[in-house]
Amino acid sequence: MLFCFELKKMLFTRKGIFVLAICLILKTAFLFAFPKLIDERIRLSRKQYDKYLGMVQGESSDEKNRFLIETYEQCKETLDSRDRMQEDYCTGKITEKEWQEYCTEYDQANLHENALEILHEKAEAFSYMAEAAEPTLPKPWYMDEYGWQTVFTLLRFPDIFLLVFVLLSAVQAFSSEDASGMLPILMSSAKGRRELYLCKAGTLALVTFAAAASVEALEFLIFHVRGFLADGGVPLYSIKLFSRTWLDLTLAQGYLICLLVRCVVLTMFSLLIFGVSVWIRGAGNLIVLAVLLLAVPFLFLTSRIVLFTYPVLASGTEMLKLSAESDIPVSVPVMTMSLCSVTVVLFGLVRYEE
Repeated sequence: MLFCFELKKMLFTRKGIFVLAICLILKTAFLFAFPKLIDERIRLSRKQYDKYLGMVQGESSDEKNRFLIETYEQCKETLDSRDRMQEDYCTGKITEKEWQEYCTEYDQANLHENALEILHEKAEAFSYMAEAAEPTLPKPWYMDEYGWQTVFTLLRFPDIFLLVFVLLSAVQAFSSEDASGMLPILMSSAKGRRELYLCKAGTLALVTFAAAASVEALEFLIFHVRGFLADGGVPLYSIKLFSRTWLDLTLAQGYLICLLVRCVVLTMFSLLIFGVSVWIRGAGNLIVLAVLLLAVPFLFLTSRIVLFTYPVLASGTEMLKLSAESDIPVSVPVMTMSLCSVTVVLFGLVRYEE
């Protein structure tokens, strides 16, 4: 009965369901409006890019890498020799026919340069990977990566829309009752304090996790509809964002890990704020504290220790990169921060029962 009362109060009395609906609407509009992040060089030579990509599509190999590197070098050589060829033509060293043939080659090279430059960069990265990465890792793939690039670019930071709901839900757990004058009355009953506190914590955890799962399911659906999740079975390091992140994961596996970790970590973060709210009752002070906890770690992304922070774990792309660089499984920081949240909640219970 108490659980149902707290659930009703959180979702309806405090307008939690309304806030979640607004967040879902804004998230939907944002994801549909956000453009697919395509290299500007492709926009200038889309047909040529598709042509060369079609020639090497699939698992990379030494032959494919060498073909792209040599083709690009030939293209650059043709472009760089224009002044010399023009001088030879003017001085009579080459005939009119040879000059016209060169001009045709030059125009083609100029047309193909952007597409070849992009794939040349990819070929060099794959060649380096073949030498530096573990030989047991699957080979990266040539693919149209820009859908996945967009997905993981959006995952570089925590979900702002979801954070708004999480913060408002966690902050209001006690602050609203403190502001209305009900908290002293609730705390006057020593027998029911533990049950009330644990019920509030359980309700908050359930609502936060359900809200996070709903938002992430919506995100997954929109990305699928927009065609961003094609070729999810290729290695994670096939796209530019993870070119030096040699985790033995596919793109789809990396994405699903990010979604699951985000749901868990945001739930734990809401419990952390809930536990702290026993000491800090003002909603404004709690929000300031929460914002600092979320913002400060991004100032120290060069340090591997930030992997053990809530915002970085909720930022899937940075989490995967730091996990690979530190050689620390994602489960370790997730369990550590979950334990931290549970500890704060338990200390809050002790304080609440005093």
